[in-house]
Order: sequence, then structure tokens, then C-alpha cells
Amino acid sequence: MYNHYFFILFFIIGTTSLFANPVILQSEDFETCGSVTWTNVRATADADASDAWACGSFSGTNYMEMDGFGGGADEDWLVSPAVNMDIYSDEMFCFHYSEVFNGANIELYYSSDYNGAGTGAALDAATWTQIPIDLYEISEDTYVSGFLAHQCIDVSGVSGTSVYFAFRYTGTGNSGTTETWRLDNIKIIANYYGSITAALSCKELKSALHELINDHPIIEYTDGVFMDVWDAFYTTDDRINDAGTDMIVWDVYSDNPGGAEPYEFTFGADRDTGGAASGEGELYNREHVFPRSWWGGGTSAADTQNVDLHHLQPSDKIVNQEKSNFPLGETSSPTFTSQNGSLLGPNATTGFTGTIFEPIDEYKGDFARMYLYMAVRYQTKITGWETLNGRGDDALSGDCHTVYEPWLLDLLLTWHANDPVSQRELDRNNTIYSIQCNRNPFIDNPGWVQDIWSEFCLTGMPVELSSFEAAKQEREIHLSWETLSEQEVSHFEIEKSVDGERFEKIGMQTAAGNSQELQVYNFIDYQVAAKNYYRLKIMDENGSFEYSKIISVKSSTGKVVVAPNPATDIIRINGLDEIPEIEMTVFDILGQQVLKGNQKELDVRNLPSGRYILKINTTNDSVLHHFIKM
Repeated sequence: MYNHYFFILFFIIGTTSLFANPVILQSEDFETCGSVTWTNVRATADADASDAWACGSFSGTNYMEMDGFGGGADEDWLVSPAVNMDIYSDEMFCFHYSEVFNGANIELYYSSDYNGAGTGAALDAATWTQIPIDLYEISEDTYVSGFLAHQCIDVSGVSGTSVYFAFRYTGTGNSGTTETWRLDNIKIIANYYGSITAALSCKELKSALHELINDHPIIEYTDGVFMDVWDAFYTTDDRINDAGTDMIVWDVYSDNPGGAEPYEFTFGADRDTGGAASGEGELYNREHVFPRSWWGGGTSAADTQNVDLHHLQPSDKIVNQEKSNFPLGETSSPTFTSQNGSLLGPNATTGFTGTIFEPIDEYKGDFARMYLYMAVRYQTKITGWETLNGRGDDALSGDCHTVYEPWLLDLLLTWHANDPVSQRELDRNNTIYSIQCNRNPFIDNPGWVQDIWSEFCLTGMPVELSSFEAAKQEREIHLSWETLSEQEVSHFEIEKSVDGERFEKIGMQTAAGNSQELQVYNFIDYQVAAKNYYRLKIMDENGSFEYSKIISVKSSTGKVVVAPNPATDIIRINGLDEIPEIEMTVFDILGQQVLKGNQKELDVRNLPSGRYILKINTTNDSVLHHFIKM
């Protein structure tokens, strides 16, 4: 019997949309230098006319380069074509970069009032808002083979029908203070989950997600000319050490969330090149969280799972060896304990008694969502892997829907529920998106786990629900649903959410109980918000329950714009001129209230830098917006 789980995450990246997915708003890989869409613009402060952003080539691959060495002071801008940011949603800005020498970093900006003239005067006359970027000093590390991927940046808060993005380069022209910068694979992508509608659930939802995240670009496992797995770790699995002094490898087997780490790994210098390790803390290597032997050990180009970063992570070599290809589990009598508390030993949960590996609680949800990603991404292959390896056979069911044996699937669902998505996972997902152009959907939308692997999806419900619909009428929403059969059903509870994640009971309807005939039910919701999500909680006479699919209805509220975004001191709300009374509440990404007001502007200058959620309540509606505080 599978358990019931509730999933809460206040902030998500992906949302359902009416448009197709994904949408490429702007893309430039500089492969055709004669028709590059981004242009060099000299600011009026630029004192060196001989330098400019220019399309170059290395090992048969083109990129955009700026080298300001020599001459006077530089200020050159690489400006995008105009982008309409008001059509789609969930826009992300991605790029790859490289640099040599030492000097000032490039900066990223956007403007909604630049006229596109391509002159220094037009550049200076426009209002440019800086977007924070985090760049690794590649020139100081001899182990990086080429370009690195910057984490995709959420620019969904940028609005305007003609928005320009720009990289700003500055340099003095003097030796030791001027860097050479290279950019490649710039993309502005929107509406990633546009094809995933609320009507999908169970196998249909899983298959739709498979089609979305399938067939992504791949990188080399090692020694790539521009980027390989070792290089990817620099931006997918990096963090500042506890002392705040150095960027280190984010190894989940040495990380200690409650205190000092037993050891730290330095990128490049500590990576495993085939040497022996006598103990923990000496070398880090590349771990396949979903073990390689489970798919037969294949490493050919067709075995994309071998280089799929969504389940590849840097790990201590000794701990990775101990983990081997054992499945995940929980143990009460470990035979091995890592220095941060990861365990190896006999499984202690029902259904399996063999040897398992148990990460610390901090990362159990991370591991579960990696396993569930693999179940979706490789659903057309994974059924054939069941008998390729004995330990894989212990874990895999051979069924393309469940994928994992019941004991392991129950464990993954429990870990997913008990360890919600972390900021590490969000950042990692955004960085992998910049490299592979696909995402782990269960990081963006944790509720999809329940929608795919609920008890209803696995065993069926005591209700044959033939329809569940909602329609907006004036200032109310009419819900209706029909059942073709019912078996010992007590009642239906109608639940509602304004964000698609947190649901509350708003009504109840008594069920027919036992029926083999068509039954029709209706309910009216008089409290209409800007976005309205509904589901049915179907209760049987023994107190057990199942959920229906989620349906949604949007109200007729006009477009609300939060500006400026990113903000430094004041944010203002535009688009509610005809509504005299509003209430605004600001939450951080953990869902904690940090600010409140009842005017159409808020003073945010005392908020720490970061991403926030603004909830706008009017008389009839509730609207959520994201903004960035710089």
C-alpha cells in the first residue's frame, strides 16, 4: 500500500501556461559571424576605438570575444536585439563564458527604454539596470579546459515589449588589469513547462514530462575542448566555504550542515586523475547517483545517462567506492559511516533486507528527486535495465510507470516529502539548464511527484471520475464533476489554491456512496482570485482518501507590473489604477513574511539582496509576482 503525501513549496520556477514550450526568445551561438545578432556599442567614455566585441574562432567553434589590452580605457557594450518580454512567462537568461588574465569582470544589464540606435549617446541616454552575475576566475585555475556555464538567471520580472540585454566590458588597457572575455551560447528561454497542463496526471503526465526533458544536448565525460563533466562541476556544484574565503567543491559526503566540515575539496587540484586514495578527504571524483552498472555500464554516445548532469555530482572518492552500486535505503546497523554521517548497511525498512546506502537527512530529498528524474527521462529505456545487474534488479521493477520496486518507490516518495527542495537544487537545476537545456521537473514542481505516483495512479481509486471542470461566470466559478461508478465513497472535499501548491478546503459534497450509474455534482466558489486552482479530495467510508487532478481558472484581472525589477529602494505597482484599496505582502523564498503595506509602492531598501515574492491582495483577487532586490 502506498502512502499519501503533501508537498509544499512556496516558490517555484515553472508554471503552467497557455503557450507551447519551450520558447526561444533569443539565441546566439556566434557560429555565423557574418550575421551575429548582438552588436558592439562603444560608450562615450570609451577611449580606445581599436577594441570592440568581435566574433572569433577556436577549434572550429565560434564565440564572441573582447580583448582590451593596450590603448586607452575601454567601455564596450555587447547589446542584444530587442526582446519582447511581455508575451510569455518564466523567462530565463543563460550563457557560457571564459576569460584569461586579470582585471574587471564583465557586467550584465537590461534596458526597456534603449532605442537600439547603436551609438554611445543612445547608450548613455537609456536607463540600464544591472543583473547580478557570479563569475568564476577561470584564469586562476589551470584545470579548466574551456568555457564554463553560468547559472540561468530568472528574468521573469523584466517587462517591456522592447527590452535590450547587454554585457558591459571595462578595462584600462594596462598589463595585469585587463581581461580577455569570451561569450558563447547566449539564450533567453521562456515557457519551459508550457505543454504541461493541469489536466495531465499519472502515466500521461509522466510521458508528457518525458517528451519535454528528452533528447537534450550532451557534453564530454572528460577532456572536452570547450566543456566536460569536470568543468561543469565548477558551476553546478560549487559553494563558498564556511569561512567565506574560498570557492570549494560541494561534496554531499563531506558537507556538515550543522557544523564545520571534516575536510574541503579544491576544484581541479583535488580531482581524481586515477591515483589511489587511502582515506576520505584526499580526492573527489564523478559519482553516478543512479549507478552506471544498473544500465550495463555503457559509455557510448547513445548512453546519454552516462553524462547526464542531473544525476552526476562530485563526491569523495572513498565514500563513492563504499556506496558502490548499492540502492538507496535506511539502515540502523551500519557497516560503514562517512565522516559526515552517510551510512552503508543492511536495509531497515520493509520490503528489502539487502545492503543499502543512506545519505544524511540534508540530501535525502536531493537523491530521491535525482532517481525520480531518471525514471522520467529514461522511461523508454529503463524497463530494459532491470536484469542487467543484480543490485539494479533489487531496485528496478521493470515497469515503465513505477520504475522502482515498491519498497524503494515508497522510500523515494517519503524522502521527497520530508526533505523539500533546497536552494542548492534550484541553483543546480538552473546551471544544468544552461548546459543541457533540460530541467529536473520535480525540483521546479514538487507536486508532480504525487500527481504521477499517487495511490490512485498506481492502484486506481474507488471512484471512476469521468470529468472535473471549472468555468468562470461573472464573479464566481462553477465547478462540476461526474462519476461513472463509486464504491464505498463517503464524500468529496473541494480544495482550492491560489498558487497551485498550497490547498485549503472550501466546501464538501456528500457522495452517492455505492453506484454504477452516472452521478453529477456541482459547487460554486464565490471567492475568485486572479489564479484559481481546484482539486477534489475523495474520501472513502474508512477515512482513506485520494486526490483528483488539479484544474485551474484565471480571472479577468488585467496585467499587473512590478517595477523596477530588480529594485534597489522602491517598488511600485502598475496596472491597478482603478482599484483604490490593495494590500501588499513580501515573502522571502522560504515563505517567511518580511514586509507588508497597503499602498501601491513599497520601500524595500532594508531588505537583504535576493529573490522575493510579492503577494498583492485586492477586493476580489490575489496576485503573486516575483522581484529581485539588489
